[in-house]
Amino acid sequence: MFYHRRRRGRRLIQNRHFRLTARTVAALAVLLAIPAFAQQDRWWRVELLIFSHESAQPTEQWEPTPDLAYPSAAHFLVEPGRVEDNLAQYHADSEVDKSVPDQIALLPRPFVTLPGTQLEFRGKAAYMQRSGKYQTLFHRTWVQPVVDQASALPIILDRSGDTGQWPRLQGSIKLYLSRYLHLETNLWLNTPGDYLPGVWRMPPPPLGPPSLIIEALPEPESL
Repeated sequence: MFYHRRRRGRRLIQNRHFRLTARTVAALAVLLAIPAFAQQDRWWRVELLIFSHESAQPTEQWEPTPDLAYPSAAHFLVEPGRVEDNLAQYHADSEVDKSVPDQIALLPRPFVTLPGTQLEFRGKAAYMQRSGKYQTLFHRTWVQPVVDQASALPIILDRSGDTGQWPRLQGSIKLYLSRYLHLETNLWLNTPGDYLPGVWRMPPPPLGPPSLIIEALPEPESL
């Protein structure tokens, strides 16, 4: 049983720091250009902190039955710890392609989450969590190229397509470059709907596409 609060929007970013706020869900991000690649390839380091206001008064008006959907094509963030766990769980092998051209090998690895020690908002997020007024829903940092709107793909933030369960936060974001940097958000917050009157209940939200596809290796041919 769910109640969905959806936050969609577009943000124009003229400075390196910006804040997109709502009474229920807020996102705080920092975008830092990587000097070695920023001019030619427009690479940026992104830090995204999404949190909920636990003590906020419900003054905003929400759509009663929002149209929730994931993009048809998207990126997932690659989390190294999750990759290691999957390799161990499914007894899979990992191979490195050594034929990558030198100019590509010198680039940062895009959409791979960086260690928590590189989170600039780590102290702020911990302080907010301890206050009891906020709950951190998502906090990651990664490097990516930022391209024009037509070429940019959204980034799906949750793994509901892998687990078959609905996390509190679902949806995607999209960063692209026009005259300035732009951030589009397509996020929704799942909350229990047991308090709704009568027997009607909100239909469950969609599950995201799977980020992990398991393919069995063909059986070896018998001699």
